[in-house]
Amino acid sequence: MGPGLVVYTSCRLETLLHALADHLAAAPLPPLRVDTIVVPSQGLARWTKQQLAARFGIAASLDLPFPGAFVQQLEERLATGPLRAIQRAFQKDVLPFRLWRLLDDPALRKVAGKAAAYVRQDPDQKKRLQLVTRLASLFDDYQLYRPDLLERWAAGDDADELGPHTPWQAALWRALLRDAGVPVAAAAATPAATTPTKARGRRRAEPSGPLLFGPRDGASPGAHEPAASDVPTDAAHRFPRLLRALRDPTTARTLLPPRLSVFGAGTLPPALLDLLAACAQHIPVQLYVPMPTGEFSEDVHRRSTEHNALFARFGAEAREFAKLLQDRLEPFGTSAEHLDETFAEGRDDEAAARTPPSLLQQLQRDVADLRQRGASLGPEAEPIRLDRDDASLRVHSCHGPQRELEVVRDQILDAFDRDPTLEPHDVLVLVPDIERYAPFAHAVFGTVAEYLPFHVADKSPASELPLCASLFAVLDLAHERLEVHDVLHLLENPAVQARFQLRHGDLPALRARCERAGIRWGRDGAQRALQFQVPPFEENSWAAGIERLLLGVATGPVDDLVHGVLPVADVTSSRDEPLNRLLHFLQTLFDLLAGLQQPQPLPQWASRLEELLAALFAPQDADDERALALLRATCADLRRIADTAKLREPLQRVVVQSWLATSLQRHKSQRGFLAGAVTVAALMPMRTVPVRQLYVCGLDDASFPRRDRPAPFDLMAAQRRAGDRSVRLDDRQMFLDVLMAARERLHLTYVGRSQKDDSECAPSVVLAELLDFLDATCTTGATTTHKGKVQPVPAREWLTVAHPLQPWSVRYRDRSDERLFTFGRADQQPLPRLDAEPAWCNGPVTPPAELLGDELPLQRLLDFWWHPSRFFLREVAKVRVRDRDDDAPEHEPFLVAPLDRWRLQDEKITRALTAAAAPRDPEAHMRATGLLPIGGRGSLTFHDVELEAETFLAKVRDYGQPELRTIDVTVRGVRVFGEIPGVTAKAIVYGRLARTKPKYRLRALLLHVFAALQRAADPTRPWPERTVVLTKDKLVTLAPLAPAEAAEFAHMLVMGYREGLAQPLPVFEDASEAFAKTLAAQREKVDEDRAQRVAARAAKTAFEPDLTGEFPTGDAIDPDVALCWRGRDPIGDARFLGWASTLWGQLLALEAP
Repeated sequence: MGPGLVVYTSCRLETLLHALADHLAAAPLPPLRVDTIVVPSQGLARWTKQQLAARFGIAASLDLPFPGAFVQQLEERLATGPLRAIQRAFQKDVLPFRLWRLLDDPALRKVAGKAAAYVRQDPDQKKRLQLVTRLASLFDDYQLYRPDLLERWAAGDDADELGPHTPWQAALWRALLRDAGVPVAAAAATPAATTPTKARGRRRAEPSGPLLFGPRDGASPGAHEPAASDVPTDAAHRFPRLLRALRDPTTARTLLPPRLSVFGAGTLPPALLDLLAACAQHIPVQLYVPMPTGEFSEDVHRRSTEHNALFARFGAEAREFAKLLQDRLEPFGTSAEHLDETFAEGRDDEAAARTPPSLLQQLQRDVADLRQRGASLGPEAEPIRLDRDDASLRVHSCHGPQRELEVVRDQILDAFDRDPTLEPHDVLVLVPDIERYAPFAHAVFGTVAEYLPFHVADKSPASELPLCASLFAVLDLAHERLEVHDVLHLLENPAVQARFQLRHGDLPALRARCERAGIRWGRDGAQRALQFQVPPFEENSWAAGIERLLLGVATGPVDDLVHGVLPVADVTSSRDEPLNRLLHFLQTLFDLLAGLQQPQPLPQWASRLEELLAALFAPQDADDERALALLRATCADLRRIADTAKLREPLQRVVVQSWLATSLQRHKSQRGFLAGAVTVAALMPMRTVPVRQLYVCGLDDASFPRRDRPAPFDLMAAQRRAGDRSVRLDDRQMFLDVLMAARERLHLTYVGRSQKDDSECAPSVVLAELLDFLDATCTTGATTTHKGKVQPVPAREWLTVAHPLQPWSVRYRDRSDERLFTFGRADQQPLPRLDAEPAWCNGPVTPPAELLGDELPLQRLLDFWWHPSRFFLREVAKVRVRDRDDDAPEHEPFLVAPLDRWRLQDEKITRALTAAAAPRDPEAHMRATGLLPIGGRGSLTFHDVELEAETFLAKVRDYGQPELRTIDVTVRGVRVFGEIPGVTAKAIVYGRLARTKPKYRLRALLLHVFAALQRAADPTRPWPERTVVLTKDKLVTLAPLAPAEAAEFAHMLVMGYREGLAQPLPVFEDASEAFAKTLAAQREKVDEDRAQRVAARAAKTAFEPDLTGEFPTGDAIDPDVALCWRGRDPIGDARFLGWASTLWGQLLALEAP
């Protein structure tokens, strides 16, 4: 095949692929020669290789570059000597940093006007970063879409027919050329250049024909005189330079491959079409274009908009490309061939005759034939008659992204259930925002991954690779408050744990110790003052907290200040290694962060990043190794860019971090795309490949299509040309491509209802237009009556399925709509009640040996009866339930929280009741806890807390001076020993500065019982006979207890303790008291059975959560109770009735009226 250009068109990529394969097979290249096939996306490249491998058994000796990569290959082959350096200077990643440097030129700042004023006040360099990034992208687009404009600028013509932004952009472009060593002309002193407002109304005529070989020599006004240099004047203008080079057949042979194919590109820039036409002068060039026609005349262009509404609505980009093909290529004898196609894939003629085409196939056929349907167009264009069982095209309205993917999962499983030939790789799920949908995809498809493999493609390394995410978290910390949660969250990464020899199990204890040390935010006072311009206070900083932790290791438990510091000792463990390793991590991290604070040149930033990677991360798996390799390569790129851009200016961290994020975006993982499993991928232009089943999510009004938001100084937006890039047209064309890509099933989902209030949400405008089109071109054959009038049922009612908010909705089971179903086993049932969940503990267990034996500390017994369910979980099951309230605050206290206020007061009251020595400096001691606000507000709070506590203690001292006494008694062979606080001459005082709670009274009862036993065992030492419960709102007195009663009661308490070690004991604070009180009251009115039933109902009410009041109530809201009794009804347990009757009944009997 000789030189020339042929365009093949078809609506189906398979048809185009077969033609490509036929051409490759008809004239195979010699060994070691490579076929070049230009493709518009990596996904299409993978599909093309897979299809060619299926055709030939192997896909080898193929190069499938993107269009930009192909142009770059030609540039690299053409560039020699100084041209190579110029080429590197205009690379897209280098250009922003060259612009950064050049914007310091006073002459340019004077010309730039508003653009220069925008970056004048820019201490953090964010504005300059935004400007140079947009300008670099814009100049790169000008290279592709406006090469003639750049050549005029280089020749000194900066007439402002495109607006007032032309002169300064032209001056900046010439500065870029000079900086790279390219000779340029001075700006022409024309009226247009000096008085922009007068020339603004004039428009330069757009080139009418193809710019195949660039402007003619001498054609540009104001062209400079030839420079005494080996650098040509077009050295930086890639397309004009390549076109001129291809004039020479000898040069063309060295630049071009033996033949060239362009496959699957639905649109190409005009400059690239010019380049392809120039290549066709020397080699065979073939374009395989997905398009419904192979004719490019004006008549066909007009007919395509008149005779098919779908193509008219969504195919503007394809029509524009068809016109470009005609205008740019037809003058050079380009031939076009439209390939025949079938829309009954995989069926022979007989099967196709027996089975009518689906709705989807008919729509695709109509687009291919440019055919329009409708009742008003005559019998040849009769509407499509819908079949209610036809699931080839469906629209699903859902409540949120997760519900969308749950619906898609069920539709996929239904398809596999119906078609045994369907394979996972035949299914593709596309979403407009993969970062938003990826977590939901893992959650939803992960439930069926064992029999439905899936991959999520296109995620950025920052979200896919934990090590990259941790790196960005560290960079963020450089300008943040170093809050305790953010710092400790880094330790969740296994690579960080391995670097500092920490185990995942060490983290909960380390968090608890940091919380007890009062660490909130900030390295120390100096860092707070320097970075956030606040007073240099040390309270609640990492430095203050670490000092408390280290002192706690040295002193052990100490209840007073040591050199002005309150130690925090870990009484639960003797292991100090995790704390030492935490301190090593913190020192390393803070030192690294200090090095990130100051602006630095790019090479130094590269070194900083490499130092950070080496100091914080030890790779643990293949993903970590991949992340480190990628980040180290990025650091090498940073050095290369700095050297090429010649930028020595120190840059802020935010600039480098933004560049790093952008650089990593170019390395999105596509490992899972078409990799033999269900693929969840991003919806991108020219990415939709043929697939049997296609599901598209996220077709919301706010998400799709994207809006064109050009920069105010974008000269292409000021005067659009055919072939210019438009993301809005891209997305509308992509929607049509999606419609044409599905072979058997296309399901579209969108968020049609709000998750918050069930209000209606608008679909994407393209989806709304599709439904309007289907209403106009399809008929259901059914009618409905509305306000007495018989009306046809619109197509959208049959094709749109409105799904309920929850996957367990009864609508999925009542079969009111056959289109509603679910395959999720857990989703098929209503939300289970507490007693319907799987039981967490089904029977007795063997408790730890240290909890058994003949010696029982009184404190352990008290802890057990304080919360039997929690004691079982923590001491027997070794499970600690993390409550949301367990999270440490992230800021220093400005006001003392009610719970912290109670803790401070309770500490003082406990000291008094145990006769412990008071701190030498109470205010300093309270400040050292980290709970008081700083400054004068803290002093006021201290005095307020002290006053309230002293007032309460005055009531305690009315009974006498409290002291701490020991007990040591034997309860049927079990020695119980310990200490009882609050023993006074008149009574044992159990005091809490809070409202009365049942558990306070129960704790007082236990002290009362064992004090009575001790009094009987040692008559020589007097003990008070009464016990009082003193709280803010109530005074409860327990009557004296006889020794025999005390012994029996103590035995019951010990036996209950042992029973509660083997399995959870059904004793609850609210429900048990409610049962005992109601039972006592009802016994005076009704018989025992009825009283028991009424009391059980009262207990049930007290146990269940009640969220209607200001504060939630009910035993079941306690997370330990909820877990311990999950799947069981503790109120129906006979043991609950027994313990509530005896334990709480005895308490009520002892309480004085």
